[in-house]
Amino acid sequence: MGLLQRRKAGLSEPGRPTDNAFIESFNGRLNEEYLNVYQFTCLEDARSRTGAWRRHYNDKRPHGSLGNLAPGEFARSRTRVNRLDWASRLA
Repeated sequence: MGLLQRRKAGLSEPGRPTDNAFIESFNGRLNEEYLNVYQFTCLEDARSRTGAWRRHYNDKRPHGSLGNLAPGEFARSRTRVNRLDWASRLA
């Protein structure tokens, strides 16, 4: 695939990490918080620890883009706000 085709398809050029800052930010966190911390004994150990880290990252870890709330807390807060909003509309 040529450069022009890659741009039309929305793909990054090879060797251009600045094209996707979100992925680069995640990769940095993955390295700092996980890969640099653990030494794996086997593939199954790596899979198990990776799954646990992923669940923590996605469910329990506070995210700056969510007002420093964990995704579960953010979802519950939005649900409460939506219920209050609907209740006020019905009254």
